[in-house]
Amino acid sequence: MIVGLGVVLVAVALGLAAAYALTGSSASGGGPSPGSAERAGGGVDYDYVPFGSTVVNLSGGRLTRYLQVNITLKVPEGAGGAVGQCVEGEKATFKNWLITYLSDKRLDEVEGAAAIRRLQREIQDGFNVILADSGAADKVEAVLFEEFNVQ
Repeated sequence: MIVGLGVVLVAVALGLAAAYALTGSSASGGGPSPGSAERAGGGVDYDYVPFGSTVVNLSGGRLTRYLQVNITLKVPEGAGGAVGQCVEGEKATFKNWLITYLSDKRLDEVEGAAAIRRLQREIQDGFNVILADSGAADKVEAVLFEEFNVQ
């Protein structure tokens, strides 16, 4: 009977410890700022910068196909404001680069998960070149597609 009670107490203690570990505890009572995300350890390590939507005609083929993307940029913690200002100030340059880049793609180059990941990496590289040319100190860590439609 005592062994059974000990097992129950250990199970309850482990359950409480697991719940505490999953939910965490915050002395400040506040959470991350809007546009920020928390890492597993509890600290914020990146911000989101909305870029917006772009629609382009895809290259080649007998039928007219188009691609619509809605992009959000993942940037280092605290860099959201500076990168956002740079993107807004150079919006025409970013949009022109993106439209030119995506318009050169064929349907088979935008289909499937591997193709989407490749597009994300290449857009990230292109945007980082524009940021560097603009004198921005921060870089885009990832390009995230909120929408990705091919028709």
